[in-house]
Amino acid sequence: MNILYITPDYGTSISGGAVCSKRNYDTLISLFGSRSIHKLVLKENPNNSFIEKVSKNIKKWLTSEQFDLSPLKRIDVRSYDCIFLDTSLIGHVATLLRHKGYKGKIVCFFHNCELILNSQMYANRNILVKFPMIKIPRVNEQAALQDADAVIILNDRDKKIILEHYTVKSKVFIIPVSMQDKFVEDKEETIHDKPIYTFLGSYFKPNIDGICWFMDNVVPNVDIHLRVIGRGMNQLPGKYQHINNVEILSDVPDLTVYMKEADYMLYPIFEGSGMKLKTCEALMYGKNIIGTSEAFCGYEVQDFSRIGARCDTKDEFIRAIEEVNLPHFNRISRQLYLDKYSYEATLRMFRHVFEELHLVQI
Repeated sequence: MNILYITPDYGTSISGGAVCSKRNYDTLISLFGSRSIHKLVLKENPNNSFIEKVSKNIKKWLTSEQFDLSPLKRIDVRSYDCIFLDTSLIGHVATLLRHKGYKGKIVCFFHNCELILNSQMYANRNILVKFPMIKIPRVNEQAALQDADAVIILNDRDKKIILEHYTVKSKVFIIPVSMQDKFVEDKEETIHDKPIYTFLGSYFKPNIDGICWFMDNVVPNVDIHLRVIGRGMNQLPGKYQHINNVEILSDVPDLTVYMKEADYMLYPIFEGSGMKLKTCEALMYGKNIIGTSEAFCGYEVQDFSRIGARCDTKDEFIRAIEEVNLPHFNRISRQLYLDKYSYEATLRMFRHVFEELHLVQI
């Protein structure tokens, strides 16, 4: 069995997409062995000057290609039984392969419904930027759903959106996010005079909008210690840098210490697609979570009051902060991770996909 795994170049990123991509790659190795998996990393073309940026956007308009595909064109794909596309943003590769007569199996992993995510991200940008960033996911996702044998998406919400926006010929499987277990239980019980609420997230539009909304609307009405931690978060407007009982920490080398110290993880996220890996990470560490419906989207939680609270309005957040009283280490959160969002849990789901494609024996 030979599998070609094609992925964007995440570099040193520790974003949710990068972590999920590594999970996918590790899963293929677990199922088929490292000698069977060949990795191809696609880079975006550099665009350092203004002319290069304009040229790149024009190329995107014309080709709907976000990545340099020249390395793929040098590979004889006929030697591979399966090609795994690790983002729907290269879904048109499935069409290119079919046009070249490739007869093997093609699987495409959707980290998000990129059409919806980009529509949110670029809603207020000028047409020269917005049009290619909407066209690229639309063309690529449709290509994947037409020419791949199987697509893997993260949750029912994204499946519903895909069925509404596209013609679907591929088999559609749902596999949620998951993480390798990094948790080591601390024997000492942590007690703080004032509960610590921690927001983890990089300087990214849904994160910025959510945490700024929270600091504007909720923080003045509650007595908590808030930590905002993430790459680039020192770029938040100045008025947020000097609020009592609010710490903003940027580019922290090790987030584990802050995750363990938190009494509650706070996720006021109102936009997005896919699933929030930070929610999975919080469950892994046995944390209490107070977050929006978007933060919990795709997670099967029977009773939010046992792991924190689901809040979508100012009053709901204030009420939850005032009323929720849970232990620093939440064993129910931890068990939910082990049952549904651990690496082992999703490994079984991936095996089922490849059984359905007759690539592994049942």
